Amino acid sequence: MIHKLVIFGGTSEGRELAEWSADQGFDTVVSVATQYGRQMVADRPNLKICEGRLDRECMKAFLLREAPDLVVDATHPHAAEVTQTIRQAAADCGLTRIRVVREEFPTGTELCGGENVLRVSSAREAARVLAQESGAVFLTTGSKELREFTRYPGLRERIYARVLPDSRVLAECEELGIRGKHLIAMQGPFPMEMNLAMLRMVSAGWMVTKESGISGGFYEKLEAARQCGIRTIVIERPEHEKGLTVAELKTRILTLAGDGRRQSCTICLIGMGMGGGQQLTLEAQKALLESEVIFGAPRMLEDIAPYAPGRPGIPFYMGKDIFNYLEEHPQKNTVSVVFSGDTGYHSGCSGFLKELRMRGGGYSVRVFPGISTFSCLCARFQIRGETVFAASVHGQEEDIVSLLKNYGRVFLLLDRTHTISSVCQQLSEAGYGGTQILAGIRLGYADEQLIKDRADRLTRRDTDSLAALILEREDSIDAG
Repeated sequence: MIHKLVIFGGTSEGRELAEWSADQGFDTVVSVATQYGRQMVADRPNLKICEGRLDRECMKAFLLREAPDLVVDATHPHAAEVTQTIRQAAADCGLTRIRVVREEFPTGTELCGGENVLRVSSAREAARVLAQESGAVFLTTGSKELREFTRYPGLRERIYARVLPDSRVLAECEELGIRGKHLIAMQGPFPMEMNLAMLRMVSAGWMVTKESGISGGFYEKLEAARQCGIRTIVIERPEHEKGLTVAELKTRILTLAGDGRRQSCTICLIGMGMGGGQQLTLEAQKALLESEVIFGAPRMLEDIAPYAPGRPGIPFYMGKDIFNYLEEHPQKNTVSVVFSGDTGYHSGCSGFLKELRMRGGGYSVRVFPGISTFSCLCARFQIRGETVFAASVHGQEEDIVSLLKNYGRVFLLLDRTHTISSVCQQLSEAGYGGTQILAGIRLGYADEQLIKDRADRLTRRDTDSLAALILEREDSIDAG
């Protein structure tokens, strides 16, 4: 049985576990290294906060004094020395220890590789690389290894360091000569847009980050660097540890305490409209905010980030990949999958539901429809939707000329292969060059474009692949 826990870590995981444990009625002691870490933990009944860095002997004495039923190591994934000290001290005291592991960002994704991402094993190696290069460096590794980046002549003046807003940290930075506009004191993790703004503000040519996992804002930093077109140095974790995620540990604690509660996973399938996230319904946004993790294509995750701040995103959008992830993380209770447009109109949602039926039980599903491109384009040109035959050449083939002959007014969802110019060339070659084209490009984004012209005048029109058309046969233009 568990009655009392000691939790090491001023990390987001450590704070979450400490507050949760106290709320569950367990006597909880959380150990943080700094006064700033103490300030970040919310007051709770049954929650005691201890501040200070501990060596092995001090930690052993601390554990013997507190006498917990369970020791939880929720320190940062790069704090290898601290983790080793906790392991040794807990063993010396004969106490059960569980390591909390932060979920890693999937290394197989495009953001983690490529010529603009360099992976190194230490801050010292990262500094050695930067010393041989030029350009401003946006350093997001914190203050602990900052000294490594000030050893090389000329490198210190290129550094813009983002650190915690703690007085002792700021004093350390001042001592190392990092001050003024070169010192950014803020508490993360940060959304992609803020990272992007900071990179542009300092005119960075390089970004340095630790592999801090999903909850540490790793994806948001990599995506910001990609959009800026700059190089990124990733300091890899000291080792790939075994342990439990926060959700898994919560369930383990409840089980050890004699409470075997377990919830099934609720999956929210969310249509987010055409783009930019502005077409999200209020109930869809609420579902996003309540989700432990959000899946979707990288563009979808980028678009919904402002509407679901702090929610980790994973760039999986195929049903099999998402279900494999959920099977590997059985304690996830609520997740969301975002799809472009409307979940009921040529959407990946249907394939996901088919995959779900094949998987069997254990999941409940809620579907939140968005505004389809079809509805939006009709609204933009003030056309009644019932007068238009809806079709799609997005990833499939259609006889466009036959559709136009049969229906007079046709909606088409395009892709990279079927563009405005290729459709208009096909119509013109078939004798339908007078067809009126009503085009919407990047609907829902700030740079949305609307085009109204004849097909034979658009055969050379190069446009973005995020486009849709309404074709109006000449004798159907005034149909309403």
